[in-house]
Amino acid sequence: MAMTSLAPEEEEEEAPVENVAPPQQAATTSDLFNCLHAILNQFEEAEGAADLELRDKLSDLFAETSKVPAPAEDIENQLSDLSERMGLLEAKVAELAQDEEAESLLRETSKLWMPVITGERSNAMASSPPDESR
Repeated sequence: MAMTSLAPEEEEEEAPVENVAPPQQAATTSDLFNCLHAILNQFEEAEGAADLELRDKLSDLFAETSKVPAPAEDIENQLSDLSERMGLLEAKVAELAQDEEAESLLRETSKLWMPVITGERSNAMASSPPDESR
């Protein structure tokens, strides 16, 4: 039985350099997927039918594992964006904390939401009457 490459025929174009795994890792990944492809070929020969779904999944997985992670610069930008959003959220929470109407609403409904936040759900459930409508 001849081993064939896992890379699908329609995807034989070379990926941009920044999206390719380092050569040593690429060789190991390629060897692994060539082995998996050979096993799939044996399985298909034994079954007498092609398993196109599994073949597609292996091709997709090979493409995913061949990618290089995003550069640290991209991750840094995403973290900066998240920090900015958290700052905006903190400002809104601080603003609400000074609002007397919001404070009053929270105080009046605390019996409903406080047990959930503090994890005292069992105590809240025990103090409320059972639902007899079931």
